Amino acid sequence: PVVLVFGSCTGPPFVRSTTTINSLFDTYCEDVNFLMVYIREAHPIGGREVPNNQFKVNAPTTLSERCALAKNFNDRIQMQMPIVVDTIDDAVADVYAPWPNRLVVVDADGKIADVGIAAAGGTRESSRQLPPLLDRLLGKKDK
Repeated sequence: PVVLVFGSCTGPPFVRSTTTINSLFDTYCEDVNFLMVYIREAHPIGGREVPNNQFKVNAPTTLSERCALAKNFNDRIQMQMPIVVDTIDDAVADVYAPWPNRLVVVDADGKIADVGIAAAGGTRESSRQLPPLLDRLLGKKDK
C-alpha cells in the first residue's frame, strides 16, 4: 500500500499533524510506502492568512519557489518520509482533491482504499484512524 500525505507549510493543522504522521510512518515504514506531496500554500501572505502561523511565506509562482518552500518546511519539521512537490499548476492536487489537508491510501492494486477526513484537522485524525486499515491491507490482525 501507499499512503499519500498532502499538505504545505502554511496549513497550521497540517503542521501540527506532522508528529502523528511521523509516528505512523515509523510504525509502518517497513511494509507501507509513504510519500508526502507538497501542495499549494493554504494560507500564504496576502491570501487567507491565519494569525500566529509559524510559516509566513508568499504563494510561490514557480516550481523552484515551491521546491524551496518544501525544503525549508522539511528542514524545520523533519518529515520522516520522502517529499515530492506538486506542479505549480497543481496537477496532483487536482486529481486527489486534498483540501484542506488529507491522507489518501492506495492499495497494492493501485485502487484508492481510503481518502481520509477532509477537514482542518483531517490529517491528524485520519492518521490516528489508519492503523486498522493498513493492518487489513497488509493481511495482519488488529494490533
